[in-house]
Amino acid sequence: MLKLFYFKSADGVPNFGDDLNPWLWRRLLAGYLSDDAPTLLTGIGTILNDRVPKARQTLVFGSGVGFGGGLPRVDASWTIYCVRGPLSAQALGLPLEASVTDPALLVSGLAPTSGIQPSCAYSYMPHYINANDRWAGVCRRLGMGYIDPRQDVDSVFAGSRQTRPQAPPPTSIVGGRRVYPRGRTVGLASSVTRQGVRDPAERRRRSRAGASRRRVRRGHQQVLTSRHLVHHRRADEVAAETGRPQLNTGVTVPRADLVVTAGAE
Repeated sequence: MLKLFYFKSADGVPNFGDDLNPWLWRRLLAGYLSDDAPTLLTGIGTILNDRVPKARQTLVFGSGVGFGGGLPRVDASWTIYCVRGPLSAQALGLPLEASVTDPALLVSGLAPTSGIQPSCAYSYMPHYINANDRWAGVCRRLGMGYIDPRQDVDSVFAGSRQTRPQAPPPTSIVGGRRVYPRGRTVGLASSVTRQGVRDPAERRRRSRAGASRRRVRRGHQQVLTSRHLVHHRRADEVAAETGRPQLNTGVTVPRADLVVTAGAE
């Protein structure tokens, strides 16, 4: 029998990303979970730190390293099948092969995919700390869907199915690099496209400003391509892995310029 360990906020605010744990593992390990079990199972989340409770045996499957006051105390009672990504593997002194992906990837084969008619091209889902009712009004004015991560898991899935799956943008390979088309930038503050800027000096200035904003974004969040969730990150998080779980083909986000950068969390 296994006792599931995952993050729960001290103030009791629900969070879809963490609440996926009981939803997922009860379906995959039906009959093997118990709150009184002596064996601990860590799953989805940045939960490998000094807060992991002591257990007779600890099993790690896809968790990430971060938060807390330090690294977990790993001893002979731990069995690490895999961690979320290469930074977590490095932090724990594991080989690169131990980094696989976020176990939330397993949700893609279990989440409902029908029953709701898509009604919008894009939906925005903030980090649960930043979620509030005002986002719903902003998204409504922009013609977007809004998915509140504080809802229960099934409600979030229902919200994701309101969003039409988006085909990836056309790309080309130039000099061994994948190049995306220009001139399709959309912003909350400005709708001016790069192609609309005729003055070369102004175009260079905007390009430098855009590069600076992108560097800031990377410090706080990972903006995934269409059909992925936005995963906000804290600046001090260790496990900023490249793993990109695709939770549901109905979950979409706008282009990067439409995503509000996360502040200090």
